[in-house]
Amino acid sequence: AQHLAVGQGATQLRSTQAAVEAAQRALDATRTGLTLGTRSTTDLLLAIQTLAGAQNAQTQARHRHVLALLALHQAAGSLGDAELAAVNALLETR
Repeated sequence: AQHLAVGQGATQLRSTQAAVEAAQRALDATRTGLTLGTRSTTDLLLAIQTLAGAQNAQTQARHRHVLALLALHQAAGSLGDAELAAVNALLETR
């Protein structure tokens, strides 16, 4: 079950990363539209909110993935310093 959770976590990380990138591109386009006068401040605020939601989802997915990795290593009896260092690297602010 933990092996499956780790795989699902990796998939969620990829999908949430794509969502963050798309939201960032949409925000950039909205800022350009605001400068050109084709977008409103409300559109900008909505784009910022969408980006923040995508970033939040990505952070939650990363934490779930880390917990699944830890649980897998614990279940396998292989939780050591190297595994903790790898997990710590995943928690670094990106």
